[in-house]
Amino acid sequence: MRTDAGLVDLSKVDKKFPTDLKELIAQGKGAMQRAGRAANKAKPSAIVNGRVSYLTPIQNPDKIFCIGLNYKDHAAEAGLKIPTYPVVFTRFETSFVANGQALIRPKASKHFDYEAEMVAVIGKKARNIKKSEALDYVAGYSIANEGSIRDYQMKAS
Repeated sequence: MRTDAGLVDLSKVDKKFPTDLKELIAQGKGAMQRAGRAANKAKPSAIVNGRVSYLTPIQNPDKIFCIGLNYKDHAAEAGLKIPTYPVVFTRFETSFVANGQALIRPKASKHFDYEAEMVAVIGKKARNIKKSEALDYVAGYSIANEGSIRDYQMKAS
């Protein structure tokens, strides 16, 4: 967890904290708040020194939902209009890579594209919720690198 003092290894603060963000989020908002308080009170021995490897926001996510053509510049680049209804699609975990990792272009594709994506991490099960309550289900935000096989995508869209 990042604090003003640096990156804190929560497992060195208290072994009860899970080492996986997905597990910590599953424990609820209270667990995230406890982790934040513990990290801010961490002893220097819990501060990570040296190089850190960043992973994708959530390891082994249950589901990945995406919204296509969700901003004007991107739609203009593709020569497409902003849709009147959201274009929702799913992704496999393997279409995202962590910071510094390579995206591999499939040999069959000539139009492999990549871009940074904003990620909203949903922290609890949600179904038929009110628009006014939607943000109560967001555990946090992150960024991710993802790749798309545009030549296949455009044929299937």
